[in-house]
Amino acid sequence: MTGNLLSPGVATAIMGGPSRYRRPGVLRRIPPAVLAMLSGLAWAAGASLSAGYHDTAEVERQLAAWAAAHPGIAEVSAIGASAAGSPLLVIRIAGPGEIPPEERPALFVGANVDGRHNAGTEAALALVRKLLDGSDRSRDAIARTTFFVAPVLNPDAHDAFFGTPRAPRTANGGEVDRDRDGFAGEDGPDDLDGDGVIRMLRIPDPAGEWLPDPIDPRLMVRRDPRRRRAGAFRLVVEGEDDDGDGRFNEDGPGGIDPDRNFPHAFPFPDPAAGPWPSAAPETRAILDFLLAHRRIAAAVIFGPANDLLALPPERGRGASGGTPVEIPGRFARRFGLEPGARMTLDELWDRVKDLPFVRSGGLDKDRLAAMLAPGPAKEWDAEDRADLARLAEAYRERLRAAGLDPERRADRSGPGGLAAWLYFQYGAFAFSLDVWGPPRPRAPEPKEGDTELTAASLSKMTREEFAEIPPDRLERFLRAHGVAPDVGAASVIDRVRAGEISPEDVAALAAAREDERARGEARRRALFAWAVERVPGAYRPWTAVRLKDGRAAETGGLDPFLALNPPREILDPALDVHVETVLDLADKLPRLEIASLEVRPAGRAVFTVRAVAANSGFLATHTRQAARARVHLPVRLSIRLPEGAALLAGRPWVAAERLAGVTGRLEAEWLVHAPEGGAVEVEAVSDQAGRASAVAELRGTAR
Repeated sequence: MTGNLLSPGVATAIMGGPSRYRRPGVLRRIPPAVLAMLSGLAWAAGASLSAGYHDTAEVERQLAAWAAAHPGIAEVSAIGASAAGSPLLVIRIAGPGEIPPEERPALFVGANVDGRHNAGTEAALALVRKLLDGSDRSRDAIARTTFFVAPVLNPDAHDAFFGTPRAPRTANGGEVDRDRDGFAGEDGPDDLDGDGVIRMLRIPDPAGEWLPDPIDPRLMVRRDPRRRRAGAFRLVVEGEDDDGDGRFNEDGPGGIDPDRNFPHAFPFPDPAAGPWPSAAPETRAILDFLLAHRRIAAAVIFGPANDLLALPPERGRGASGGTPVEIPGRFARRFGLEPGARMTLDELWDRVKDLPFVRSGGLDKDRLAAMLAPGPAKEWDAEDRADLARLAEAYRERLRAAGLDPERRADRSGPGGLAAWLYFQYGAFAFSLDVWGPPRPRAPEPKEGDTELTAASLSKMTREEFAEIPPDRLERFLRAHGVAPDVGAASVIDRVRAGEISPEDVAALAAAREDERARGEARRRALFAWAVERVPGAYRPWTAVRLKDGRAAETGGLDPFLALNPPREILDPALDVHVETVLDLADKLPRLEIASLEVRPAGRAVFTVRAVAANSGFLATHTRQAARARVHLPVRLSIRLPEGAALLAGRPWVAAERLAGVTGRLEAEWLVHAPEGGAVEVEAVSDQAGRASAVAELRGTAR
């Protein structure tokens, strides 16, 4: 099956009738060309941003159809159920090959455990469609690797994208009393203006933290105390204070956020994360599934973070590495140091590495770092991160080739999330990808000889000097710093001349890029500028409403889903890039092979057997973090003798903690007594790199 998703009639025909996964709904996959033609009209008419995306029912039907169309290759299973009872489905894809599917390296792809990231579900579906399209690339991939793809890991929140009104949520379908008043879900968002989308609500308040952006009043920005500008509004999610406690929308529908409920760096103070790790049924089902499939060597999580654009911090860059730390008293005494001694990890290791109890006890630098930096690990091992950086280089090139921005801003994976647990605890090479994000603002090219405006130069100008700036120079400055394209240089100059805004207000645009506290503001500005240009209708002007307590307020702003889920015709090029990224990762998985097997006569009925196991994959058999956490068995190379034979020298198996990518080798040599001849078999086994074996006759020849 290739091309677009199936129509309902075709899907039903292929499935041979009703499926336990079928639900009411319409499969929709509008061709990109048609979407591109209709997008402007659709948005002008107020069409939903969700057009072309697939709700949980449609995903279930599609997976069932694919499994029915590809028996023996695609298999769908429910690994659990959400808090509201929706099945959590995983499709396993594995084609025929030399190694049985259950013994190959495996790759896991999970999507939208966050709940708001419906673009991730589309990427997961695009991957499955590619793996089953019958191309040479796909057949080779599924012959060597077992793929597990879970397109919707938080179905209760996933379907909020298709609800009325549409309101983003990360919580599952359970209940949590977030404000601890004895009731759950009594104060959620309300569609006050009746436009079918929950946007933002601004309430006039002299003590508020927000005010309209001086350059573009459609945007709201936090007040800056350093510039002595008071706030004018309180900004909250659109809704009423339903329970009358003075707070808005603090106890909305839903229960636990599954992507904050995993047992690594669990955020205990946050009620949305749950009372304890794995309290959410979605989290528990995912954990059970992954722990039952230890062959998974790598994982990609499609969610709001992107660890290839925002590489995680490297181990040794924090207090446990180059910064001196105080050695705890119990360790200082053990190492013969003065109480309260301060030194870096490198200095301490040089001091203690040759102590007898360190050498005999197997204490290494990694374990020493863990002793000095208690708490959950948050930094990647340097070797693992170097592999991630190489993948990131190729990823950026794909983005660039597809006309997407490889330098756009992105977030890193957060605490209590699936991606962090997979890397730090489960031991897989795992990272998050956000699939799409708004590109950086781009300015027109300067004319030859022009000098660019800077925050410093603008902030020193008088109003008269500002009015003399050539409009094309100011236009480049505005576009480079994310001001929407319909806010022109001429209008800004006129407003400065009239005293409505100051040169310092314009200079603050550049300061926002350099100031850590204002980076979020710069990112929102860039999203808004992109949306105004590319998605007409995504912004709703501020509209007056009256709250039930009589106060006047206004609702408006961007569609809240737009930051993660663009219109489908804009998303499609990014889907192709991310499918290729997953296939590239599959090509780089660790793979064991028997590089050589030699048998030499060593006397009457005595033979020397020498074998070399190798890792031919780009990635190591497991990560350095997995070795540190002791979550995988070492790589083993063993020998199996024919009946009547005996081992005269050498152990039946040898082991290595891990084999590096490409260059990793494990060698063994045995002396075998075999009066009747026969054949020996050697086998290499790794939790994540698969299994390899070879046979040789005990006659001095190898096979």
